[in-house]
Amino acid sequence: KQWYQRRVRGDMDMTVICSRVGENLNLWQKLLNDIKKHRLTIDKMETREQFGPLIVDYSQVQTKINMKYDTWHKEILSRFGTMLGETMGGFQSEINKSRTDLESSSLDTSSTAEAVQFVTYVQQLKRNMRQWQDQVEVFTSGQRILERQRYQFPNNWIYIDQIEGEWDAFSAILKKKDMHIQQQVSQLQERILSEDKSLAGRTQELLSEWNLNKPIQGNIKPSDALDTLVLFEKKFLKLKEERDNIIKAKEALELSSAGATTDNQLEVILEEVKDLNEVWRELSSIWTQIDELKEKPWLSIAPRKVRQSLDTLLNQCKAMPARLRSYSSYDYVTKVLKNYIKVNQTIIALKSEALKERHWKAMMRELNVVWVMAELTLGQVWGVDLQKNEMIVSGIITTAQGEMALEEFLKQVREKWNTYELDLISYQNKTRLIRGWDELFDGVREHINSVSAMKLSPYSALIPLL
Repeated sequence: KQWYQRRVRGDMDMTVICSRVGENLNLWQKLLNDIKKHRLTIDKMETREQFGPLIVDYSQVQTKINMKYDTWHKEILSRFGTMLGETMGGFQSEINKSRTDLESSSLDTSSTAEAVQFVTYVQQLKRNMRQWQDQVEVFTSGQRILERQRYQFPNNWIYIDQIEGEWDAFSAILKKKDMHIQQQVSQLQERILSEDKSLAGRTQELLSEWNLNKPIQGNIKPSDALDTLVLFEKKFLKLKEERDNIIKAKEALELSSAGATTDNQLEVILEEVKDLNEVWRELSSIWTQIDELKEKPWLSIAPRKVRQSLDTLLNQCKAMPARLRSYSSYDYVTKVLKNYIKVNQTIIALKSEALKERHWKAMMRELNVVWVMAELTLGQVWGVDLQKNEMIVSGIITTAQGEMALEEFLKQVREKWNTYELDLISYQNKTRLIRGWDELFDGVREHINSVSAMKLSPYSALIPLL
């Protein structure tokens, strides 16, 4: 049974073993010790077993298993040595950097932020000390295993003596810096509390500025709103970073970490800034399309296509998330779109052939604007607030439509008499007489009466023919 178990172990894939052990140096050490232990066990085992008249000789099997164990041991020892060497090198570099940083840093600085950063750094190193001490012990035991098992150390190997020397130097400078902090802790606490008070004041000032200037009004340009949000976001993030450093310094100096309300306020404001950013980016697309509609030449627009575009934009607004629809900038753009949709019937009327140049001039006088029809855009027409000036615009449209009706009638009268053909009959082969006088004079009287009645119409004054 023992030989069978060792045969199964011998068939295991080295890749599987390494993946299970991973980068845990303790497991690698245990694996190497176990291989050595089982190798010794195999050497001590009997190579012959007698069952009555039968004798089983295990010597060849033992030789193969020993060879497999030796191969295993060599490969695992090599992998462990490489891994341990890399880890020890990285550890020494990290400790060396930490020692160098400590030597070049000091608590004696006029900047509270630098003092806070130094205290926080020292506290972080102190928290790392236990873990690093455990690593040093693992390195020590690991190198001993390599030495006992005859590992060939490379020329660039960093021995444990070097690491322990670096470790002792680091521990000494860390202890010295920590004692310096403890000696000045009272003074440093006062500085931190003063900085905390100053930071709280600056935070409240920025919060007041935000409440006063945050871009929620709908009539702001999206680009201006986004620029304002970027500026405020930078300021709030800087305050939050300073606040986090103060909290870390208080923890390091065992001060009360009051100010959770301020922290919550900053979190809420940053969330609001994020939402507003999203709102304005969504609305920026809407406003861009509205601006494109405004730039369309008046002479080439099709009111029905304009209405379709406005409906599409309004549906895009309605499809936004509920949390974004709660801002007044959203309400403003939807109100603008609904107003444009509402006045689209007026746009249709203004595009009517009834409006002549004289009507547009009259409208410009009433609205106090100057338009060049060849350069007129839809945005300029929207810009005169057609809802507010509805009575003026509607009055001119009604007049134009009334005049057009009169002009159309006069046109029909003109066309009838210009194309009227008299019914002539021959009389005694000498001349031709007009037949149907009664019908002719009835038509003339009817048109004379109609034209006379038209002169009483309020729309006849500007018609030249009347």
